[in-house]
Amino acid sequence: MRNELLKTAERIFAEKGYSAATTREIAAEAGVNKNLLFYYFGCKEDLYEEVITSNIAPVFQLVIQILQSADSREDVLNGLVDAYFDAISRKAETLPRMMVREMADGAPHFKKTIQNELGPLLLDLQHKGINVTELLPDPHTILCIIGMTVFTFLTRPVQEVLSLLTGHPLPNQEKARQNIKTIIQQGVSE
Repeated sequence: MRNELLKTAERIFAEKGYSAATTREIAAEAGVNKNLLFYYFGCKEDLYEEVITSNIAPVFQLVIQILQSADSREDVLNGLVDAYFDAISRKAETLPRMMVREMADGAPHFKKTIQNELGPLLLDLQHKGINVTELLPDPHTILCIIGMTVFTFLTRPVQEVLSLLTGHPLPNQEKARQNIKTIIQQGVSE
């Protein structure tokens, strides 16, 4: 039941945003009493943060694995594109929309999740002697990777219209992923 509530909440938060979504609506859509939602998550904010964490924390784990095994900054960049692209493509209907809504609201929940989830992982790497600063690209580059990936999925309807108008084929996901890698690699090398 907990997972069903998370899925329902994710869909509603993506559709309406944090402020407009209600716990009553989430519980009703999941077919449960609102008290059960509060039993599992405490409050709306805790539910929202759980939705965010459940989507972002696995990506952070991949980032740490990439940093531990990478031989070069190029390996890290390619790994980051793959990690974010895969995570977002698995939830293409909800995650990009949720991310954009969260960013438009000043990203308070993202900031908290990044600090609580990624911060300790990066500190642990530094204690193990891995120079994170040398391998990890600057925050702007990371945000460019995320932004391009999110935008790729958000703009799919527009891409379809442009494809019809121009006669150019709609790029598949692997082509889109490769395009992001190429743009990032060229941007970082300059």
